[in-house]
Amino acid sequence: MVESTWVGHSGATSRFGTPDAATLAGSLTEAVGRAGLTPADIGYVECAASGAALSDAAEIEAVGRFLAAAAPGPEGVRVPIGTLKPNLGHAEAASGLAQLTKVLLQLRHRRLVPTLVAETPHPLVDLGALPVRFVRRSEPWTGVPLRALVTAVGATGTVGHVVLRSDEEER
Repeated sequence: MVESTWVGHSGATSRFGTPDAATLAGSLTEAVGRAGLTPADIGYVECAASGAALSDAAEIEAVGRFLAAAAPGPEGVRVPIGTLKPNLGHAEAASGLAQLTKVLLQLRHRRLVPTLVAETPHPLVDLGALPVRFVRRSEPWTGVPLRALVTAVGATGTVGHVVLRSDEEER
């Protein structure tokens, strides 16, 4: 079930194709807030990460800032994140749809699938300082309801976000 959508622009940045992390974090907050939700309601984030070092670092930082705004949870709890592009490649205009499809399949099967290259730490991001973790192995997706945030980022600063929720009760 689609709970919210948001399309915007992250504004000018110093490098083409690299979103501004603070602006992107605000955009994520807007998308989730439109559904009457908070960062604490999000159980998974599908990133647009395409393998470009600076833009991936900015996006991961933005997702981390957004999730850090949640009320503190249990010590060490990190929201799983992933990206389809290392598995599939950059599908240009179809990238967002591919990301959406991946999340819908994960919701249907109640499983999070691994992201290729997740074993290799990103050199520009201190993941230990952020409330996120890459999905490295297939794992059950638990929680009621199951809810995800899909984020797509265009090279010219366009951003799009979708909040999805499983409409099934816990099995």
